[in-house]
Order: sequence, then C-alpha cells, then structure tokens
Amino acid sequence: MQISVLPNGHVDCLFTDAELRDVDRFAHRRNDPKIQHGVRSQRVDESQGDLEVNHVGLQGEFAVSRYLEVPIVEKCGLKGDGGVADHWYKGYSIQDKTHDRLYPQPYLYYFTTDDFAADITVQCAVIGRGHVRMFGWLSRWMFEELRETHNFGYGDNACVPVQLLSRMESLKSLSPKG
Repeated sequence: MQISVLPNGHVDCLFTDAELRDVDRFAHRRNDPKIQHGVRSQRVDESQGDLEVNHVGLQGEFAVSRYLEVPIVEKCGLKGDGGVADHWYKGYSIQDKTHDRLYPQPYLYYFTTDDFAADITVQCAVIGRGHVRMFGWLSRWMFEELRETHNFGYGDNACVPVQLLSRMESLKSLSPKG
C-alpha cells in the first residue's frame, strides 16, 4: 500500500491488486455466513448489497490498519462487529467510518451520539478503485462537543464536518491510554 499525506492533513492510501483481493476475501468471510443464516440487512442505503457495503468498510479498515500499523479486529458475528472496535491503538478502541464516495461536503456522522461507542473514530472515503482517503479522527468527547444535527434524507444524524476533524498524524502521537 502506498500512503501519502496531503497538504491539508488528509491521508491517501493506494491499494495493490493483492491487497484488494485480501479485502474481497475478508468481505466474503464477513458476509457469506449472514447469507447462509438468512440474516436480514438493516442498512439504510439500499443502492448497494451487503457484500459491497462490507467491501467499502473494509477498505477503510485496511487503510487505517496499515497507517497505524495495527491489525484489524477480525471478530465479527452474524450481527456485525458490534460497532465498537475495528482496531486497538495504544489502548484506545477505534471505529472506522467509511463512505463509498467522496462527497462535496463530507461529514463524520452517526445516527445518534450513542452509536459512537469507541474511544476514537476515523472518517474515510473510497474515492476510486483501491483508493481510500482518511480525513481525520475525533475522540468521542470531541464528537459530542462539535456535533451538529443534519438530515441526509433518512432522519436526523449527529455529525461533524470533516474540516473539524483532527489530523491523522496527531493520532500517531497520542499518548497511550491509561
């Protein structure tokens, strides 16, 4: 994976073909048991299937994993990953949020502030095949301080514009939790 920091602090990650195949295998490993057990999706956006949604999310998880040099939490049951930790870094739980495209006005959002269950969240977007952009990160406390309410067409969401996120490089210098 090629990782580059942009002047605005965003981080671009370019996947190799082999890494994209790993993402695809991982997406099937998460998705296929749900199909076999007849688990109904609870996603809001019906324009993509569950496998595609898993694929998008995993690209964000792989990018953050490579950037922070930590593994992805592989535990994932029929109801998903529990919405808490995609990674553990210096004792902090990290949840990645990944959009399937680059929006003109991107936001980090959760349906409610209670859905932000990790210590930290990282906002990403897949902006092309094998190309992920990490916009930045926020602690749960900062999210609650900065949040706005917006309706993107399916109800109110707690959100923060990506311009207010902390730069990814500052996450690397975070003191260990303790």
